[in-house]
Amino acid sequence: MEMKYITAGLCLVLGAGAYADAVLLSDSFDSSTVSADNGLRYDEMGTSGAVGSGAWQAASGTKWGIGGGSVTNASGGTNAQNEGALGRLVDISSLTDSSLNKINLAVNFATANQSETLYVHLRGYVAHATPAASRQFGNVGATNGNVWEQQYSSGTTVSIYNLNTGVEVLDSPQAGAGTAVQLSSGTSGAQSVDLTFDMSDYAVSDITGYDYLGVFISRNSAGVTPMATINDITVTAIPEPATLGLIAMVGTSILFVRRRLVI
Repeated sequence: MEMKYITAGLCLVLGAGAYADAVLLSDSFDSSTVSADNGLRYDEMGTSGAVGSGAWQAASGTKWGIGGGSVTNASGGTNAQNEGALGRLVDISSLTDSSLNKINLAVNFATANQSETLYVHLRGYVAHATPAASRQFGNVGATNGNVWEQQYSSGTTVSIYNLNTGVEVLDSPQAGAGTAVQLSSGTSGAQSVDLTFDMSDYAVSDITGYDYLGVFISRNSAGVTPMATINDITVTAIPEPATLGLIAMVGTSILFVRRRLVI
């Protein structure tokens, strides 16, 4: 009888292992590169989508550069394309754990001037058909911290969602800097951001409902000594804590019953 309850407890612990964080993108900029382009296209996902490596896409003439374990932009032209965003597209269609309904964004970065503003746009894409190779998922040449959508076709090819608000991106107000995660906040020097967004109330309420993840880094510089440096960025899908709590509670109950039977 004692062995029976030990076995049940072990099975529960092993089963709980399925409820684990899923790292969607993690880059410390040790081996990744920046590819100069004017958009993040579907056919570029093979190189830009690899976790921790591959190319970020940026506008032609970009001043974003990777070296020494960081990505940096020291350009001062607010309305120039070289201020535009970096973009990465990640295929997440293989994820099956529907308990992953929270998104965590962690970024370590630095700015040289308190007027420098850094943003991260998180987008979820739902594919209704295989996109054309040239289909652009975001305009990395947009300025002032924005990342506009291109070639959008709702309900036919791809639907786009803002992952920090859950709102479907149908027009420019939902794709601008005001809807992104603002990293810097009127300070300069080394900083960090660690934010978690609950998707449970979104129209697409867990990570398995999305086929692709888009991550865009953008900036808006108004300082006389501009400089934006990002040391690392990680985007992680997290399971529902209530599910984990239930597993822990049931596990405790089984161990308690086992102890009573042994006594």
